Order: sequence, then structure tokens, then C-alpha cells
Amino acid sequence: MIQITTNNDVMIAVFQQDINFETTRIMEEILRHHTYSNISRLQIDLSAVRFIDSSGVRLFISWLYPLKDRIHIEIIGASAPIKNVLSICQIDQFVDVK
Repeated sequence: MIQITTNNDVMIAVFQQDINFETTRIMEEILRHHTYSNISRLQIDLSAVRFIDSSGVRLFISWLYPLKDRIHIEIIGASAPIKNVLSICQIDQFVDVK
């Protein structure tokens, strides 16, 4: 679902499947159990994600927006359609989408 590793002050979250209504509740639980106090950079790998729906957008906004002022957040590996969704929802305004 999500593989999370921390190396010094960098957290890497690798999403291993699509982010939709069926998966977001479990993903929220996984993300809720991590602490972000000693992290200065968060890298989110969406290489394996083919689809994100409105539940996934809500997950990203509720997870990332509160962190945006104290952690550099970047999304890597997103396909063109995923980047388009992130842009339409203005997530790319507070997250570096590469």
C-alpha cells in the first residue's frame, strides 16, 4: 500500500497502488502513525499510481497542507494524468511536483 522509510531527516513515502475511495482509509491510518517532527524533507513516489480520485486528492490535502510550512515536500514519478489532477486541485501550489 505505502512503504515509508526515514533516513536522517528525509522521509520517503512510496505509494504502491492507486489512490481511491477503496484505499484511502487504510492509507490515512498508515500516514497517521508516523511522526514528522524530525523531518525536513518529504519525498512522495507515485511511480506505481495509475489513478487518483477525489478521495485521494482529499488525502493529499489533509496530509500535506499542514506540513507545507515546515517541510519541503516533493512528488516524484507521477504520470502526466496524475500531474494534471494535482495541478487542477492546486496541490502543485504547495508541493514540488517533478
